[in-house]
Amino acid sequence: MNLNILILEDNHEMRNYLKELVLKYHSDSSVFLSKSGEEALKVLKKYDIDLLLLDIELNEENKNGIYYGKKVQRKYPNTDYIIITGHTEYALLGYDLHAYYYFTKPIDPKIFKIKLDSWVERRIALEFVEKSIQVKTADGIEIIPLNKIIFIENSNRKLIFVTESKEYLVDETMKSMASKLDNKFFKSYQSFYVNLCKISKIERLENRSSVIRFFGVEKTAMLSRYNEKEFMKLFDLVHGNGACDEKE
Repeated sequence: MNLNILILEDNHEMRNYLKELVLKYHSDSSVFLSKSGEEALKVLKKYDIDLLLLDIELNEENKNGIYYGKKVQRKYPNTDYIIITGHTEYALLGYDLHAYYYFTKPIDPKIFKIKLDSWVERRIALEFVEKSIQVKTADGIEIIPLNKIIFIENSNRKLIFVTESKEYLVDETMKSMASKLDNKFFKSYQSFYVNLCKISKIERLENRSSVIRFFGVEKTAMLSRYNEKEFMKLFDLVHGNGACDEKE
C-alpha cells in the first residue's frame, strides 16, 4: 500500500536497517531518509508523510528527536510517530508526541513487523473518511467524492472514472493518481485502480489473472496475478476492520 514513511536517524547503519525492515514488510511504501532534523523538515515540506520513525538521540547540540517531533507535530498534525531510542528512560520523553509505539535498540524485527502492521491497519481505518478529488474533464473541473468512484481505468492516455451514476473522462495519469487516492484504492493492474469497498466478486481466468466485478455496474477491471497476494492482504484488512461498512 502506498504510504510515505520518513526515518530520522543520525546513525547510517541503523538508518539503512530501518529502511530495509520497512520495505521488507511493506514493499510498496515510499521511504525517505534523513540524518538530521533539518533534513527531515525539508522532506516533510515536500511530501505528505504518514509515519515518522524518530530517533531521540540525535548528534545535534541542544536539539534531540523530541525537539523536532514537537516542531513537526505543530505543523504536520496528520503525521504519526514511532519513537526509537537506545535508552529506555528516554522513551518517556515521547509521551507528549502521543507516539504510536516506542522501540528500544536493538530492534526485534518480529516485533517491528507486528507494530508496523498494526499501525498500517489503524492508518487505513482512519483514512476511510469521505474525501473528494478534483479533476479536469472536457466539461471543466469536476469534484468527485472518492467513495463514489468504483474504479479508474487508463485508456488512450486518459483516465476513465467509473461511478454508479456516470463515467468521467479525465485528463490525468495513473502516476498522478497515486498521491490523490486514499488507501481503499489498489492498483490491481497496470491500467486499473479499484475501490476495494465496491468489489462484489473475483473470477480467476485461465492465464492466472482475474476479473474483478463490482456492485452497481456491469463493467469490470483486471487483477494481475503478480499483484494478487498484496491485493488479497489489503482487501481482507479493509473489510475485516469494518472500514468499508462505515461508508456503504
